[in-house]
Amino acid sequence: MVCAMFRRRRSLPTVATAVLCWPLGIVLGLVAEPWRQSGGIAAYLLIPLAVLAAWSLAVWRWPWRPTGFQVLAGSFTATQRWPNGGMFTVGGYLAAPHLAALSSSSSMADAVGTLADIPVMSVFMLIIPFLQPRLVLTPAGLECPGLGFIRTSWDGITSAEFVKTGPRAARGVRLTLVGPNRRERAETIPRGFAVDYMFLTAAIRHYLDHPEHRAAIGTAAESQRLKSIAGAPPEHDGERALTE
Repeated sequence: MVCAMFRRRRSLPTVATAVLCWPLGIVLGLVAEPWRQSGGIAAYLLIPLAVLAAWSLAVWRWPWRPTGFQVLAGSFTATQRWPNGGMFTVGGYLAAPHLAALSSSSSMADAVGTLADIPVMSVFMLIIPFLQPRLVLTPAGLECPGLGFIRTSWDGITSAEFVKTGPRAARGVRLTLVGPNRRERAETIPRGFAVDYMFLTAAIRHYLDHPEHRAAIGTAAESQRLKSIAGAPPEHDGERALTE
C-alpha cells in the first residue's frame, strides 16, 4: 500500500507537467516552423535551448520547502524536486514539424506515417524525466543512480560535509570516499533533491557514527527516530502519509 501511494503521488507532478508543457512545446514548434523550413537552424534550435535554460533557472531559484526522506521499499529515498518540464516542452517542440506536415500529406498512408513519427521523435524526451537521479540510503550504504558515483558502502564513506556557498557545482553534501586501494576521493551530492541538506548531512553522519542503527534503515520507526535525532524539518501532509 505504501508503494502504491508513493507511485500515485510521484506520478501526479509528472503527468501535470506533461499536460502543461507538451502542448506548449508544440505551439512553440509550430511558430518556429518557418525558420526550420527556411534553413535557419540556429534560430530554430535557440528556442528549445532557451526553454531548458529558463526551466533550470526557475527550478534553482524557486523557494522549495525542505523535507525529509520518503520511506520506500526498505530505504530512505529522495528524488529531484520536480519533473523536467523543459524536456517535455522540447519533446513537443520536436513533434511540431510532423504535425505541420499533416496538412501536406497526400494520402491516408502518408498521414498515418507522419503521425507515427511523432512519438518516435519525442519518446526520448518523454523518458528522460522518469530517469531522474535518486538518492537512496539503504542498510548496505548510499546509492546515487544518475550521479557520478552509483553505490558506496557505509564503510567506504569517511566524512560528510554540508557546503552551502561557493561555485554551484560544489554546493551540496561533500562526501569523502575510500576505494578498495584505500585512496580517498571527494564526491558531491548536488543541490536539487527534495530533502533538507542539513538534515541529509546529519543523517549520513549519524549512520557513519552508529553502524548499529543501519539495519533499521527503510522502516517508518527508524525514519521517525532519525528525525528526532537529526532534526528534520516539518513534512508536507502528503509526505507524512507515506511513512504512516
